[in-house]
Amino acid sequence: MKKKQVYQLNDRTLKYQTLAQTKRLHQYLGLPGEFKTRLPQEIVFPNMDFGRADEYYITKEGLLVNFEEESGNITEKTKEKFSKYVIFASYRYMRKLYLAVLSN
Repeated sequence: MKKKQVYQLNDRTLKYQTLAQTKRLHQYLGLPGEFKTRLPQEIVFPNMDFGRADEYYITKEGLLVNFEEESGNITEKTKEKFSKYVIFASYRYMRKLYLAVLSN
């Protein structure tokens, strides 16, 4: 008899928690559209290097949101990083993209 794989409760709880937190953040910041679901954050750059965006998700209206948090000042280097994220996401998900950056 083959046992059915049961995911750990903490895995399911963490996934639900991050989904709910992202939805609330979207509403709190007043971003356009109504939150639908999260997407993978892994990125592959044109030079085949890889990275991870802070958050990608789509709205019920079909808008792709790239939400980034920066602890420091936004410099030319961070703008270049954001542009790579936008190019990747636009190509990968083929949707209109909205970039939101939260900085202190």
